[in-house]
Amino acid sequence: MTDPALARLAAVADALEQLAFAVASARADTIAACEAPLEAAVADLPTAAELARSTPADVHAQLQRIQLAVRRCRRIGHALGEVVTASLAAQGAAPAYAPAGAATVAPRFGRIEARV
Repeated sequence: MTDPALARLAAVADALEQLAFAVASARADTIAACEAPLEAAVADLPTAAELARSTPADVHAQLQRIQLAVRRCRRIGHALGEVVTASLAAQGAAPAYAPAGAATVAPRFGRIEARV
């Protein structure tokens, strides 16, 4: 990619796609490793004036990549949160903590139904 503004926009898309992959892995260390590259890419986002010199179709394509990666991160993160909630409920702990830092007792909802 020879257009520097597009390359900087692509760097944000790349960092978000890596974050989505990391969230899907559900490994805290992998997710944490995505923070610095994403922070750097966002800090170096091109301005509207810089992007105005790029082809609109190319800008649109990169913005779509960013949008899809953010959507994927949200969906995977939500699903992961549901798994954690179900796991904590099965252990008798609520998905929240009391002020002392101890897990609160989870209400019993009956049974957990899952489709595989």
